[in-house]
Amino acid sequence: MPVIYSFEAKSIQSYILESSKLRDMVGASEQIEDITAGLLDQVLNALNLQNEIQFSRKAGGAFIAILNNLKQAQDLRDLWTFTIRYSLPGLEFVQGLHEDKNILEAEKTASDQKRADRNRLFPVFPIAGPLVARSPRTGEPAITEQRSQRSEGLERLDKRTKLKRDFMKRAKNTGLALENKLKLAGYDDIIWPKNLEQEDNQDNEQHFPLLDHNRYIGIIHADGNGLGELLMRVREGIQKSPKYYAEVFRTLSETIEKATVEAAKQAVKQILLPNVVESKNALHVMPARPLVLGGDDLTMIVRGDLAIPFTAKFLQAFEEQSEMLLTKLKKKYKQEHKIDLDLPTGLTACAGIAFIKASQPFYMAYHLAESLCKNAKTRSKADKVCTKGRIPSSLAFHRITSSMIDDYQDICDRELKTSAQLLTMNPYAVGKIDPANIPCYIPKLADLEKLQGLLTDEKISYGAVRELLSLLYINRESAERAYKRWRENMQETQPEVLKDFESVLQNLVDTANPNLQILSAEEPARTPLADAIAWKGICRNV
Repeated sequence: MPVIYSFEAKSIQSYILESSKLRDMVGASEQIEDITAGLLDQVLNALNLQNEIQFSRKAGGAFIAILNNLKQAQDLRDLWTFTIRYSLPGLEFVQGLHEDKNILEAEKTASDQKRADRNRLFPVFPIAGPLVARSPRTGEPAITEQRSQRSEGLERLDKRTKLKRDFMKRAKNTGLALENKLKLAGYDDIIWPKNLEQEDNQDNEQHFPLLDHNRYIGIIHADGNGLGELLMRVREGIQKSPKYYAEVFRTLSETIEKATVEAAKQAVKQILLPNVVESKNALHVMPARPLVLGGDDLTMIVRGDLAIPFTAKFLQAFEEQSEMLLTKLKKKYKQEHKIDLDLPTGLTACAGIAFIKASQPFYMAYHLAESLCKNAKTRSKADKVCTKGRIPSSLAFHRITSSMIDDYQDICDRELKTSAQLLTMNPYAVGKIDPANIPCYIPKLADLEKLQGLLTDEKISYGAVRELLSLLYINRESAERAYKRWRENMQETQPEVLKDFESVLQNLVDTANPNLQILSAEEPARTPLADAIAWKGICRNV
């Protein structure tokens, strides 16, 4: 009788980003990547289960294993749970195990158990008492000391940090898995940074190449749309052919992962590769660092000025790659097995980008990126596009300018909202799906890019635009009068530039007020000015 054992690591990004040291983040991301590769293989070898197991999913820190009997599944669960807690202490996970004659019922029950397992506690030993020394970077109890790269002294390390650094040392011989995923053919001289500061470099490592006098970096979190619904539809469609369950779901999982990786590689090649920085030994350093790349998830750190173009290209390429690969998959099962899989034309994704200075805390900034991604998803899903019911891809971003890094909705209420208007138009649509039919109109990123470009034109008074934004925050009537005077002045001195400016605004803002065209007609009214100014500030290299 088949038994399903389902495992999934949770809060992966929190585990990776708990330290502000890039080297430790890289070690943690490689640990996560190793979960369903080397670590799982070692456990299967120890239990002699290599030839006794099938997988319907095995990627991105998660797997669904199909075994022949309950004893095998219980042995795997027990040893695997111990291994994860020993090798990646503090990593949260959920799991479920069920035996049933019907393999689809077994999988469904195991998935339900995973949802019920979300309240599990994950204590990390040793527990710190009042007299226990702590790691200054994480605040966790220290278990050892290591010579510091920055000084001649010793650095106290907690258990998690030590294991992450030990993993990095071992990975030097085999290469880093995430780097290998994004390896471009013919570019063997390209390397990825492992540190933020030059003084942290070891051996032949390189630090993160930032713009001169501009230390902004973008923390990107992207996530696919509608994957849960897709899996439910495929599960229902395979009910009449349960013997193909493992093969169909494994192939589908691999297809989605391939679309994500190929989309990321296209964005790397088109956006990052032209901006590599030459270093010693004739090597070139990428202005980015991948942290999560699996399933339909992407988390990357990208140089500030490149983060929005990189994310837009990734979202666009993900649409294209998923459409091509899912079409092939549907055709294959239709021809070979007479199974009509209920697959969409393609998949889309949404993303959030938190812009911070390299010295600011990564952990809180990632949660802002996650919140921005959620905001983009919510607005994109407000209604589905009429054509084939697909949700448009979109991205939302925010430049952190205060010491408080909060949930995006709280930031909107505290920093971007007045009684009458919202000083942002997040999110912005990308990709080929036209969001014009959605009731909560989503402006296009391409139009915002044009507006941001116009603000760099010396013929437009950038100071006047910033003042106008400040007046919007204080008093709408004053802003309306100032905008009217600015338009009259531009009409006399730069009529062509004004025409371009208003043409872009017309695309971004659907307004009923001709005297204040920078605000939408929504309630509350929204403006793209703050977003364009923030984008311009991120790209500035002065």
